[in-house]
Amino acid sequence: MIKLKYYLVFFSCLYILFPAAGNAAYPFCILRNNTYFECIYDHTQGCRKDADFRNNTYCVLSPDVEPRYIGAEKYCIIDSTLLALCSYTDRTQCNEDAAARQSICIDRKVDEEDKNPYQYDERIQR
Repeated sequence: MIKLKYYLVFFSCLYILFPAAGNAAYPFCILRNNTYFECIYDHTQGCRKDADFRNNTYCVLSPDVEPRYIGAEKYCIIDSTLLALCSYTDRTQCNEDAAARQSICIDRKVDEEDKNPYQYDERIQR
């Protein structure tokens, strides 16, 4: 029983000393002045609510999270499922729909292979 008590104290101290390690599992963050302020949100609803409450803050996707993309457009709506629906060519429309759905609008990450549609590919051109 005493060993368990020491382990609890030890891990509590680690969490206090290294809070970023505890935040790594949460996919949504509050962004302030281009700095990730708090990554403590599992759901977009709570993140958006807190971001709207504070001045100059936004709810964003954590840089450690890699969502699953559906669609080929530049802007995507993402919610707590981490499934990004990329069907928007306009950022304004994406933000409006994201606000209506209590989700957030993100930019689709472009793979290096997707940047040049006319790139020579040996598998296709023989």
